[in-house]
Amino acid sequence: MYTLLIAEDDHAYALILEHFLLSLGHKVLIANNGEQAVEMFKIHQPDLIFMDVLMPAMDGHQATREIRRLTLGDPVQVPILFLTAIESEKVLAECLECGGDDFISKPFSTTTLKARLNAWLKKRHMSEEMARDHRHIARVVENLRRDTRYYGENLRTITCPMAQVSGDLILSAKRHDGTQLIAVVDFTGHGLSAAICGPLISHAFYTHFLAHIETTALLFILNELLCHKLPEGMFMAAHFVELSPDQRQMRLWNFGMPACVHIDGSQIFLYGKHLLPMGIHEMTPQSMVCTVQPINKGSRLYLFSDGVNTLVAYDSESQYMEDIHCFLRACFEEGQTPPLPDQPTLSTGCTAPIKDDITIAEITLTA
Repeated sequence: MYTLLIAEDDHAYALILEHFLLSLGHKVLIANNGEQAVEMFKIHQPDLIFMDVLMPAMDGHQATREIRRLTLGDPVQVPILFLTAIESEKVLAECLECGGDDFISKPFSTTTLKARLNAWLKKRHMSEEMARDHRHIARVVENLRRDTRYYGENLRTITCPMAQVSGDLILSAKRHDGTQLIAVVDFTGHGLSAAICGPLISHAFYTHFLAHIETTALLFILNELLCHKLPEGMFMAAHFVELSPDQRQMRLWNFGMPACVHIDGSQIFLYGKHLLPMGIHEMTPQSMVCTVQPINKGSRLYLFSDGVNTLVAYDSESQYMEDIHCFLRACFEEGQTPPLPDQPTLSTGCTAPIKDDITIAEITLTA
């Protein structure tokens, strides 16, 4: 049994449709106008909606747009079937453009209506099964991405995935000799298709680094692995930062990521891209050039994926340095590490929509 909502201001027509749907064994709700339909949708979450076009207070097109706005990003969308006696192509086209899935002519044929109803309920059921399978796979991938060898004592991180699981990944390991290697990686795209690559790189990162493989040799191994394993058109952008055992020097590799930000007192330094993303072509350890910088106690290094740059508008490098500094300070102010909100705007003064996974790592340098 499914729950069906009828949004129809013609009481007699609504009763006829209700009677037919009840005879099929479904639960039926009736709204007399678009506003009521939206409110009933919020409360009852029906499996399918029959929507009249012309209604008082709020018409069917407006109600459909509002329902689609409320469910933006949901993996399973409620089917909306318009009820209309209007044969204008413009009106029928608007029924689909505003978010409707189909339309049924008034007066309805019981045979046609039953066939279309069953078809859309079957599609809904299949979408629910796919979403459930997606959630299970996402949980498995997320568990595989976690590693007990992660070292985070000098790290604070913020993540905001576009989907259930992020295509970005933060890796950090520390050897017994005190050498630490930190990486922020960003696979092509977002969601599960990007996140599924994480376990591959995570295992190799921890295994080889903790086996005391030299960092440039490790980066060579990772690139070779990605070149052989990633499908065509997919690659991995990444920051790698190695902190020396005495915490007095850092080496930075930037494979196609935004410039990382080093804040040392009142000074701000940007360390930009030197290398193409990994997994595109073969590289030698010698070709993997890095930036070498001394560390002053108390300075901070920020690594982030390119999702951050969709939130920070700028026209020049000097303005970017100022804006990114303000953005990072707002994210981590007063020692807090609040997660970025799930909504498409941030509480940091930026109102741009989130268009990609966002990951930020703050490294406290303690020389």
